[in-house]
Amino acid sequence: MYNRALPPPRQPGTYAGLSKPLPDPPKGQVWAQDASSREWKLVPTTTHQIIIDVDDAPPSPPPLCHAVLPTDTFGGICLRYGVTPIALRRANKMLGDDLKLAPDVLVIPSNEKSARPEARGKSQTKEQKVASLVFRAKLTTKVELAKSEARAYLEIAGWDANAAIEAVEADIARSAEETRSS
Repeated sequence: MYNRALPPPRQPGTYAGLSKPLPDPPKGQVWAQDASSREWKLVPTTTHQIIIDVDDAPPSPPPLCHAVLPTDTFGGICLRYGVTPIALRRANKMLGDDLKLAPDVLVIPSNEKSARPEARGKSQTKEQKVASLVFRAKLTTKVELAKSEARAYLEIAGWDANAAIEAVEADIARSAEETRSS
């Protein structure tokens, strides 16, 4: 029987039970973990990779989305945006190709092939732009716009989706500022 105050003995050849932190590295060296063996070793600071903090990275563009219309087909959406059916299913957590079971607005996964429909010479319908703005506003501002509000923002912005989302973000920031000052 083991004494409860002492940890169980470590099995030879395993790292189970080790919890000591690595000692401070000597000057001019840093600890680096080998990806294949997962062992730590000292390397000169000049060969150490620099890790960029996520907060310092440039913001990623908002995801592309597609408002599903009754005339759409799963294959047609894949062809339109240049994505594979598997990627589209994964991005929207779908099990099959039936758009009746799909969300009203599909998230289009980004890759090198997929481009916004405007860049490929195919423009979105007004219905799709409204649904897209509702979805983007929910993602970027965490505020759920009504379709009538999204349509109004788009009409004011001349149906430019980027200008409309900027107006939504500005209005929400202004509203939050007014709430804080009162």
